[in-house]
Amino acid sequence: MNSHQLRLFLAVARQRSFSRAAEAEHLTQSAVSQQIEALEREHGLRLFERLPRRIELTDAGEALLPFAERVTALLEEAGHALAEVRGVARGRLRVAASPTPATYLLPPLLGAFARRHPAIEVLLDVDVSARAAQRVADGEAALGVVEGLAEDIRLNATPLLEDELLLVTPPAFVPERTDRDGVLALDELPRLRYLAREPDAFTRTLVDERLRARGVAWRPAMELGNIEAIKQAAAAGLGASFISRYAVAEEIAAGRLRGWRVAGLDLRRPWYLLQRAGVRPSPAAAAFVAMLQASAGAGRGA
Repeated sequence: MNSHQLRLFLAVARQRSFSRAAEAEHLTQSAVSQQIEALEREHGLRLFERLPRRIELTDAGEALLPFAERVTALLEEAGHALAEVRGVARGRLRVAASPTPATYLLPPLLGAFARRHPAIEVLLDVDVSARAAQRVADGEAALGVVEGLAEDIRLNATPLLEDELLLVTPPAFVPERTDRDGVLALDELPRLRYLAREPDAFTRTLVDERLRARGVAWRPAMELGNIEAIKQAAAAGLGASFISRYAVAEEIAAGRLRGWRVAGLDLRRPWYLLQRAGVRPSPAAAAFVAMLQASAGAGRGA
C-alpha cells in the first residue's frame, strides 16, 4: 500500500466512478483501475463492487476510507508546510463556486492572481452551492465561494459579503402598486410569469421558501439553469425572476431590465468563503483568500 494508491482509492470512492476519478487525477481510466486492482490483490480483499451502472464500496472499502482520508490530508499538509518555506512559487489553486459568484465575482480576481503568480495553475469549478461545498469538504477544491450553506463539520465557513436578490422584470413592466420608495406590492407577483432557476439551486430554494412563508404560490412558467438565459428571457418580456444584484447591475443601469424590492420579502443573503476545517491552507490558497477578502471589504465600503 502506498500513498499514490490511497489517493486514487479516495478519488474513486468519492466519485463512485473510475472514469470520473481518472479525469480528476489527470490519468487514464486503465491506470487508475490497475492501481486499485494492485491494492486489492495486495490485501486479498475487494474494495469496490463493480455493478452494471455504478460502483459501491465494499465493507473493506468502507473500513479503509477514513484512513485514506486521514493519510491524504496529512500528506497535503506536509506539502503545504514545505511550500510555505518555498513561498507562493508554483502549484495549483482549485476553487469551487456556485454560479453567481463564479460568474460575477471570481473571474477578475482569479485573473489578477494568475498574473501575479504565473507559475500557479488556477482552476475554477462551477456547480450549485451544495455540490461546490462538497468538493471543498472532500478535498477536491482548496476553497469555495457559495451563496447557500448547509452545515458541515468538515468546513469552516466565513461570511464574505452580503448579496440581495432583486425581482427583475422587463423594462416595459409598470406595476399597479408600489410604496413611496418604489417597493413593489407582494400581490403584483401573480401578474408576472415566474422564470425560475433549477429546483436544486439555492436561489430557487430561498425564493420559494420566502414566498411560501408569505402565503404566495408563484408557480414557475419556465425553469432555466443559467443566469444569463434568465436575464435574456426577462429582457425579452418572457417573465420575471429573482436575481442577485451583482448579476444584474449593468443591465439595470443600462435600462435593459428593471430591478425591484418586494414588500415583505427579505432576500438578503451572505456569500460564504469555504475552507476545510483543521487543514493548513497552501500558500497559494492563503494568498488568494487575502486577495478575496480585501476585494470583498472594498466592496462593502463602497
